[in-house]
Amino acid sequence: MFRRGLTKALIVALLASVTSLITTPAHAAAGEFDTYLELDGTTRYATVASNSAIGTFNAISIEFWFKSTIATCSGNIVAKGVDYAVYCTGGVLAFAFKGNGTVAGTNVRYSAASGSTPLTVPQDEWHHFAITRAANTSTAIIYWDGQVLNSNQSADGAGTSALANTGEVLNIGARRNIATFFTGAIDEVRISNVVRTQSEIQSDMTRWGIGNESGVVAYYDFNDISGATLVDQVGSSDMSLVGSPTVARVDSTQQVGNDTIVKFPRSYLTSQGGWKVPTGVTKIESLVVAGGGAGGSRAGGGGGAGGYVSTAINTLTFTPGAVETITVGQGGVGQNDTRGSNGLNSALGTRRIAIGGGGGGSANGADNSLRNGANGGSGGGAAYQAVSGMSAGSTNQNSTYGYGIGYNGALALGANYFQGGGGGGSSSAAIVAAGTTINDWSDGGNGTANSITGSAVCYATGGGGGMGIANAGGVGNGVLKSNGGNCGTGANPNKGRGTYGKIIAQWGAANTGAGGGGTGWDDSVGGSDLPGGSGGSGIIVLRYVSTLTATLSGPATAVYRQASTLTLASTINAKVTFLSNGKRIPGCINISTDNSLNATCTWKPSNRGRATVTATVTPLMVGISAQSKTLTSFVTGRTGTR
Repeated sequence: MFRRGLTKALIVALLASVTSLITTPAHAAAGEFDTYLELDGTTRYATVASNSAIGTFNAISIEFWFKSTIATCSGNIVAKGVDYAVYCTGGVLAFAFKGNGTVAGTNVRYSAASGSTPLTVPQDEWHHFAITRAANTSTAIIYWDGQVLNSNQSADGAGTSALANTGEVLNIGARRNIATFFTGAIDEVRISNVVRTQSEIQSDMTRWGIGNESGVVAYYDFNDISGATLVDQVGSSDMSLVGSPTVARVDSTQQVGNDTIVKFPRSYLTSQGGWKVPTGVTKIESLVVAGGGAGGSRAGGGGGAGGYVSTAINTLTFTPGAVETITVGQGGVGQNDTRGSNGLNSALGTRRIAIGGGGGGSANGADNSLRNGANGGSGGGAAYQAVSGMSAGSTNQNSTYGYGIGYNGALALGANYFQGGGGGGSSSAAIVAAGTTINDWSDGGNGTANSITGSAVCYATGGGGGMGIANAGGVGNGVLKSNGGNCGTGANPNKGRGTYGKIIAQWGAANTGAGGGGTGWDDSVGGSDLPGGSGGSGIIVLRYVSTLTATLSGPATAVYRQASTLTLASTINAKVTFLSNGKRIPGCINISTDNSLNATCTWKPSNRGRATVTATVTPLMVGISAQSKTLTSFVTGRTGTR
């Protein structure tokens, strides 16, 4: 009996230890939290055997959110052998399609008329990727953060045939031979047997599930994972988790003093529709910053900062248990030979919306409209002024919603060194030098420092303008000029530096809403123009009081049988019961705190002399203990009585 009991205990302990390796959050209800698969480059991944739904394609679309947590992105993200695969190699994003041709693997590249530049994946930034290939077509369309990166890229070995179906397993986070493991985060994987449109892809970035469209054959949201099974939300291709990978939450929570702070680095996607307001919370301080605009190419303008909206704690009232939509805008995408795209909007439901920053203008081509900076949360800068009548982008943040801040971009300096204008920031327009010498340039507008996270962080800075140099023997290649804006703490805290000559422009920092830098230009160096710097993604931060501090006030002297007012002030919503000398006061039992977080009681003392008044405070917020507060009042007899 002892040996049998010991063996059973060891088995139970072993199973418990294995199960504990899969870190899943406690759920109050299905669909309450947005979670993703976190991989460390070892034998941890998800897999499912090949079947007709995921193995027979002519047209195909693949979409997902991902983040590389190492400097040089590496490993397979979504791969069904080489039938179809998206992966990182040497820091560059790549894909492979097998058909009748030989599979070589193809680096993802920016589109350009005279060449293209590979897309290097930044570290520790959430980005959305999608690739579509129409039936019997030898090219693919590449989307980065919802924008077309390349509309005419070779479809690798597919040629014009249907994709191969070799019977390989489908893996997320690993290659077919159980190797080339991904290091980073993967979420919201969709696979379709039709070409998804750009509007559908942009919608997929900010919503859970699918709508009424057809063609999605597999959808993995990584939410509500049970045990080692990853459920296919639209089909029957459920995956098995191998190696006990970590399941982590998209949002992060920290305690600062008496407050809880919740940060959302990207859109929060759950079957409930967003983030659930905690029980007992009605007042929330908020920061909503949109994605920054991208800088333009070829002595282009800097990208404008994303719109900046900060709301004090008593401005908006929330309903405990309600679900708030959380949409975090991605930054605009820089491109070869064209203006940078605008950043995308961020939104806290319909309560507060921040407008994406305007893209910087580009001097490439004859289309003067592309030279202008675009309007946005803050305006993008104009490209160098080879012709008259150019304009910088203007801010739309205040005029559209009547709240939030943003500023205009700057005109280009023009003349000999072709300086592009900087993008506007959230606290100033772009900063422009007075002259047009080689020592003059246009920096991005300054941003705004906000301490909602517990320490001051600089948000929504404009991107610097690009600078050109003609026939100077490549001198410009080694010189960096304009800076992104700052918050009074030194240059370029959020990146977004513009460049001088043919140097790739700096991206705006993730989760700051910074504009990207404009790229320079150098006639003496051959090859295509380089892409402008992409804008930094936006962010949403919420802060609410989560520590109970209560204060009871009332009269020091009360009158027998006459009404006196007792008030309990609380820092969080609660139910309050008032007692006098240990007995509940009629009409003052389980009173809810009001919008001012006060509970009041009308007390008519029934005994003369010394009275001890007690208020028992029971917080509505889960996990916070009740408190009792007391005061002493002396009850006198009524005057004028016989």
